[in-house]
Amino acid sequence: MNRRNILLSLVTVAAVVNGFTAVAAGQERTFTDAAGRKVALPANITRVMAAGPPASVLLYSVAPEKLVGWVREFKDDEKEFIAEPTAHCRCMDA
Repeated sequence: MNRRNILLSLVTVAAVVNGFTAVAAGQERTFTDAAGRKVALPANITRVMAAGPPASVLLYSVAPEKLVGWVREFKDDEKEFIAEPTAHCRCMDA
């Protein structure tokens, strides 16, 4: 492994450990998005809106109670696979 990969690995591990420490301490975290805006993230995230269909399916599979809404309407052949507890989530399709 070259020096660059080792350094990158150490920086990644440090960032992950720092993130886990903030979560464990129950602290609010600040996130800077791609546009340079700073967003305060609460220590306890209770609801999530997925960014697209693959993320929606993953969130539905792992933590359906946190799902705020779906990014598109379901096709008729997909509706039978959606459980009632998340059927209340509205579609955010524009």
